[in-house]
Amino acid sequence: MKIKFLLFVTSLSFLPTLSLAQCVETTNCETLGYTETSCDGGKGVKCPFGNKWACLSKDTCEASGFKYTCSGSGYAGANGDSCGGKYKKCTCAGGYIWDSNQGCVVDACAGYQYCEHGCRGSDTCGGKCKSCLTYQCDYYFDCECTPAGWSYWLTCDWWCDSDEICYKDFGTFGEESTCLSALKTAQSQTYRCEYR
Repeated sequence: MKIKFLLFVTSLSFLPTLSLAQCVETTNCETLGYTETSCDGGKGVKCPFGNKWACLSKDTCEASGFKYTCSGSGYAGANGDSCGGKYKKCTCAGGYIWDSNQGCVVDACAGYQYCEHGCRGSDTCGGKCKSCLTYQCDYYFDCECTPAGWSYWLTCDWWCDSDEICYKDFGTFGEESTCLSALKTAQSQTYRCEYR
């Protein structure tokens, strides 16, 4: 019994030594894991006691969203900071658009455009039009017969909005009276503006 007690007391005497060994402070950067002199793109943590760095690994870079090299077909260059030689986003070449899951991909809507007044026809892509509607000016508001040599020329001006004035020649007439009759007919009709 005395031997067991003696062993137990002796073992307790080692505890303060063990606890002190676990709490030793160090200011040695390399001991703490700061082993690099610099990190790619500054992606890392600087040692608080010196000029060493703990850099993010390539796996850590990719987990942080740095997964594109921004080179190859469809890429025009890098965009933003890098980590491990990779970027979060790239600039795409013409005919390519950025997809946050795949990088630069072929723009299926290349050649299409956004149209102020809508699309002409049903050829659309992602809200864009292959061809845009334009004003067809159909409301006559000012016609005149102008002498042209031995005949008279009937012209009319009309508009659809304040930004677009259109002109139309209706042709020549041998006599002024015939031209004036055609003028009255043109001005008496009601027309509507339409997009075509």
